[in-house]
Amino acid sequence: MAIAGMKIDNKELERTRIKAVGMVLSGVPTVDVAEELGVNPHTVTDWMTTYRAKGMEGLLWKGKRGRPSQLGDDQREELKAILAKGAAAYGYEIGLWTLPRVARVIAEQFGITYSEAHVWKVLHGLGWSCQRPTKRAVERDEAKIKEWKRTKWPAIKKKPGERKEP
Repeated sequence: MAIAGMKIDNKELERTRIKAVGMVLSGVPTVDVAEELGVNPHTVTDWMTTYRAKGMEGLLWKGKRGRPSQLGDDQREELKAILAKGAAAYGYEIGLWTLPRVARVIAEQFGITYSEAHVWKVLHGLGWSCQRPTKRAVERDEAKIKEWKRTKWPAIKKKPGERKEP
């Protein structure tokens, strides 16, 4: 079973549910099943409740839920190829991708309009993550920032175990 917090695929989770129910039905205590499979005992109890109400069918993975994606698999692959070349290759002066830029690419290439929030979901689904901002303030003074971090920040930074008095 997966370590807590790790993602496992839906078919693996289905196999785990079926195995858990089988173990409980063969007399293994719920707590022991949960420990062996690396899940919470309440989860095993929930699976048993589902099994009693719906049978094995209730434990099976039902497939993806929700509205189908407007971007097909081929389009996603094409988008990955475009993004991999960088924003400069697509004509942007600064070679970093932003959500509005990716939304524009999707609209221009595939005729699909997505909100920035959904573009983020698409990127996440492609294995992309946020790396760094495209801009910094023009007024930014690196020397002053460095000095502030060196002199003022240590004085105001909370130390472990410290409590502020009200």
